[in-house]
Amino acid sequence: MRSSWFWMCVASTMSQWVYSATPSEDSDQDKKVTVTGSLIKKDEKGPAPILTLTADDLARLGHTNLYEALMALTAQTGSLLEGDQFPNGFTSAAQAVNLRGFGPGRTLVLVNGQRLALNPTPYQSEANFFNFATVPTIAIERVDVLTDGASAIYGSDAIAGVINVILREEFDNDELSLTYGDTTRGGGRSLKVSGGNSFRSSDHLITIGYQWEKRDPIFAEQRNYLSETKPNILPVSIGAYDFVTGLFEVPSNAACDPHPSELVTVDSNSYCSRGTRREDSLRNKREDASIFTHIELPTKYGQWFIDGILWDSQTDARSFPLFWEGSIDDLSGNANYVYREFTFEETGNQDKKFDEQSLSLTTGFSGLASNFDYQVTFTLSEYDSYESSRQFRNDSIVNFFNVAEDIFNVYQPSDFQNVIGTRFNDSNSKSMNLSYWMSGDGFSINNQPSRYAFIAEWNKTRYRINVDETSQNFEWFGFGGSSGRGDRDRYAIGFEWFFPLMRNDSLGKLDLTLATRWDDYQDDSNVGSAKTWKSSMQWRPTESLSVNAVYSTSFRAPDMHYLFADPTIYFTDVIDVFQCVNVDGNSYQDCENNLNYVATSTPVIWSGNLELEEEKGSSRTFGFSYTGIENLGLAIDWYEIDLENQVGLQLESQYLLWEAQCDAGVNFTTGDAVDPNSQICQDTNARVFRNGFGVIGIVNSPVNRALRRQKGVEFSANWFYADSDLGSFGVDFKYSRILKTEIQEIASEPSTYEGNYQNDPRNGEVKSRTNLSLSWGVDNWTTALSWYRKGSRINFDGTGKINPWTITNLIVKNEFNRSHRVSFVLRNAFDKEPPIDPSRIEWPYYDRSQYDAIGREFFIEYQFSY
Repeated sequence: MRSSWFWMCVASTMSQWVYSATPSEDSDQDKKVTVTGSLIKKDEKGPAPILTLTADDLARLGHTNLYEALMALTAQTGSLLEGDQFPNGFTSAAQAVNLRGFGPGRTLVLVNGQRLALNPTPYQSEANFFNFATVPTIAIERVDVLTDGASAIYGSDAIAGVINVILREEFDNDELSLTYGDTTRGGGRSLKVSGGNSFRSSDHLITIGYQWEKRDPIFAEQRNYLSETKPNILPVSIGAYDFVTGLFEVPSNAACDPHPSELVTVDSNSYCSRGTRREDSLRNKREDASIFTHIELPTKYGQWFIDGILWDSQTDARSFPLFWEGSIDDLSGNANYVYREFTFEETGNQDKKFDEQSLSLTTGFSGLASNFDYQVTFTLSEYDSYESSRQFRNDSIVNFFNVAEDIFNVYQPSDFQNVIGTRFNDSNSKSMNLSYWMSGDGFSINNQPSRYAFIAEWNKTRYRINVDETSQNFEWFGFGGSSGRGDRDRYAIGFEWFFPLMRNDSLGKLDLTLATRWDDYQDDSNVGSAKTWKSSMQWRPTESLSVNAVYSTSFRAPDMHYLFADPTIYFTDVIDVFQCVNVDGNSYQDCENNLNYVATSTPVIWSGNLELEEEKGSSRTFGFSYTGIENLGLAIDWYEIDLENQVGLQLESQYLLWEAQCDAGVNFTTGDAVDPNSQICQDTNARVFRNGFGVIGIVNSPVNRALRRQKGVEFSANWFYADSDLGSFGVDFKYSRILKTEIQEIASEPSTYEGNYQNDPRNGEVKSRTNLSLSWGVDNWTTALSWYRKGSRINFDGTGKINPWTITNLIVKNEFNRSHRVSFVLRNAFDKEPPIDPSRIEWPYYDRSQYDAIGREFFIEYQFSY
């Protein structure tokens, strides 16, 4: 009964096939196209802020893949805590974006307007997101980036924007490309083979494309400036801490000598140390293979189409080595706290390995009835991921050493036969989507037809994460497991209507577009239905000037893993406010960022929460665009995005603050009295566990956080000039700046409001981004020089600023003839190093969530068309 309305629409359309004539090729409908951010076919750009990157743009700007291009967007201000830069992360092999800093899952990603299966392993072990590595670069026709809320058009997730990847339908010529890449500092060598063929017979079209890429890893030891160790922060590799003397001590000056040559003795009277995390991956080893296809089969009443992408990937990530720490006695019976890292020579390979595959198939039928276009589409998408690594079994490694002095022995892989096991994470996600879309002309206003669109959708998503039995029982040393499973059905209907309100020779054109949508969710949680709407207005007083205003509401259903996750463990560093204030008597101001009270590697356990509600958001944009000067285009947009009830794990620091305030009976910020018997105090005391050494564990839960709001401005300018002798010149400039970011963690707690979060060291965003590209083409040569700048930002401890970071890309291309082209790409031409932050307490002492240490990288591509 619930979906009867859907089939009525389909039946209505099918009845039109019988009574309608074949459309003329010159009809007005054929001149209109469907654009991202709207359901209505249009013949001109609307008011929504949309950036389009074509396949040629990617090549012109020096981007060798889609992900690099997206990371260079000025709207990509948010930090990323997963991927290549974080080999010890939960999703080290994936590629996510974080527009406006609202989180990877709050930008909706579509492929040909369709939702595909998300990365089955959650980002930060919490939330699902789209992995851009699954889309081969050779398959891309263009990418539309909408930096505006669009839930009234697309439903859940379109909070900070929409990225719609449009796949190419046809190769102009059969082509083959070979690309070789390398870095000038070492590591990262790559080879890519890609190409495709199109076969057209009459009105039938079959396109097949392929891509294979292999990339070597880049290790920290290949970047010399990262091997320097801070003299006051020495990462201990092997050491025994004597509780009596209060020092790390070695049994003899020669204790470090038997170890492999890469182990450096820093201080023979205290401990042995490597000095850096030299084995860490700065970029992972990777091998990908993809095939995509597009098929068109015309019929008497319209066109049948099929699109498919098959992707397979293997990735190796290398993080800090296996280690163990704990307390054991020495030969004299004295207790010693020991720390021991193990080399590959001792244990065998320690790399984390990812084996992933995804398959997406979309099929549909589009046609033209007597007075409207229609399309019925079905998409099936599945993503499998198997991740494994070798870990110490907790009980076995605890009993491995007889006395503290044994940690200085050199071991062989055979010694760990019963100590090391294989931990795995076997995950899968699926998505099925059936949609019906129709669009046509409505009644006339000012002798111009209004236009409407209608969409009806059914979607089913499911995921599962299975882990090994040892992970389920939390029996790996220093490593947790994240498992869960769930499914969800969604039904939706949406309407959009375009009204040409004014057509006046003096006042120009005024258009209004209204959209509304209803989504209903069926799962085991409290999430029910959501209604969203959107209003946009565009005034064109002249053909060259456009004034645009958009207001929209948005929502996001909680990630299924937040709802259905099994008990999961992770480790974090937190400041022990209770110890600093309540025990040692310091003021809260002296404690909130006091690194002397950091409780390192604190275990945190959490599980899903079925009581979560959907997130609710709204966005406002207002802007101008001007093209009145020949070959020059200007645009400026102001935006504001609000998000309430943001879902996420509660901050561990918040629990420790509440614990201290409940014990003291006073709010440290406001001075108000705190009732130790209040519900929040009782809940907090049940979540924080201590012993004589401090915090030993925290129980966490996903919650609906209160607020995140951001205001900002974007400006763009582009200029083009062509001369028959000098060639063509182009300038493209884009600038984005965050004016203000506000957060409030808990609605009932005013003390959690932070109105200046854009300048808070906890905020990983950069406040501004600037892109500038200069291009020139003459005869068979084209070249472009591009600069990508990230503005200054607050350093780790909030005492200063990190300087801006700019990298420069250069591309030179020669087209000998229509069959042969050679390109040279130089990424980070001046070998810019990431900005080192002296206030950071952990290697590599730069913010890996915003910067990289790849350095100068070059690519040579030969493309042959035949």
